[in-house]
Amino acid sequence: MTGRTGIPKTIDELLDIAINLIGGLGVRAEAHVRQGFRLPLPTLRRHIGRVLEDLTALRVAGLEDVPGAAALEEVLGLLREEVPETFRKAVARIAAITLIPEGFRAELGERGVRQAFVANALYECEQDLLDDLLDWGGYTFREARRLYNLCLRPITGASGTERLEEDLIELMSPGQEGLARILATLTKELANLLLHVPHREVLSRLEGSHEALATAQAATVYLLRDRFDPDRVADIGRTLPAPDPSMAGLDRVAVFASWPGSLALLDACFTEASIPADRLDAHVRAWRYFDAAVTYLEHFAGAAHDHSDGIVNVAMLVAYGGEAPGTARFSSRGREAVFAKASESLMEAVRVAERVGDAGSYYRFMSLMIPVTVFGLARTEDDDVDAFFEIVGGERSQSSGYHSATYSQNPSPLRTHRVFTTLPVNPRNRRIPS
Repeated sequence: MTGRTGIPKTIDELLDIAINLIGGLGVRAEAHVRQGFRLPLPTLRRHIGRVLEDLTALRVAGLEDVPGAAALEEVLGLLREEVPETFRKAVARIAAITLIPEGFRAELGERGVRQAFVANALYECEQDLLDDLLDWGGYTFREARRLYNLCLRPITGASGTERLEEDLIELMSPGQEGLARILATLTKELANLLLHVPHREVLSRLEGSHEALATAQAATVYLLRDRFDPDRVADIGRTLPAPDPSMAGLDRVAVFASWPGSLALLDACFTEASIPADRLDAHVRAWRYFDAAVTYLEHFAGAAHDHSDGIVNVAMLVAYGGEAPGTARFSSRGREAVFAKASESLMEAVRVAERVGDAGSYYRFMSLMIPVTVFGLARTEDDDVDAFFEIVGGERSQSSGYHSATYSQNPSPLRTHRVFTTLPVNPRNRRIPS
């Protein structure tokens, strides 16, 4: 434990990284806030400031009374020991996803914020480990989908956990018993956290998202170069639900290959009162588009790493018209195609949400913070960042636009922010030992 009340060392380090990361992202966001997002600067600062206040309050008050906190500390320690690159990726992403609960901040209350932080962190650890296991290879489509279903279905009560660890050990590669135990621990803890959640309609929606996530992630086995079959990926994608019925198969895979939208649903499990059905519908649909944008942008930012690991990701398919490229470099036209899809997805998410109402401009806030976060974590080149925001806003971002906000203690651009010297160069790491 640290000197702070009820804060184990690893979680204290995590909260410190999150506070520094969110402050740095806020600085970066200010440089782009006027580029087509129609988000007032005071609104951006209010959202960032509130996230930082909540993170600081968590550090001060401690988490010893929050269910799941002890398991989170244990799992983070195991990940650090067994798969350090996955640990570093998970820490980076857990820090970044602290932005998501802003959508239901008023409904969560102080207790809900604390519960959501722990649940989201556990969920992110599980998804990062599952994602890395698939990218390491060795799974068929059926095996990959079973791996995900074993871990996801118990979370919402769709199946039990009596033989979970044994089933995982049987399915996974020899020598990965420790990873199977980590997955079993995460699944059981999340299932326990949601066991008595009163908002059953949210769990029903989360269950549907999990089924689609399992299928979409399993489809990515056909993006490994030695099994490359983009037509098969598209065929599987056409079986998935979509926020727009006209959406192509590959784009549907892009929607469900990312999971921030599931985190946004997880938050709704801890609200003090039920979210009205029309608002929850709009929230889910908006996050489908946000998830697609996350996939396009993360896959663009991680193309070099994926290419070196024998993966043809979604961004490469978009840029090269479904062909397997011989290089991870994007032509100007290919980059524009990926960025146009991401930009369109972000803007459509805002349109969907605002039809019901978005008085706090949360969805506009997230439409800005998603690219800012992805590019910041991946340390994307200035030219690529500028090209994206040029598509969104029609004007080139200038480095002189960076300036300090009241919530930041470092006025430098994100690339010089100290937290980015401790996080992985690309949080979409691929290597998992057997």
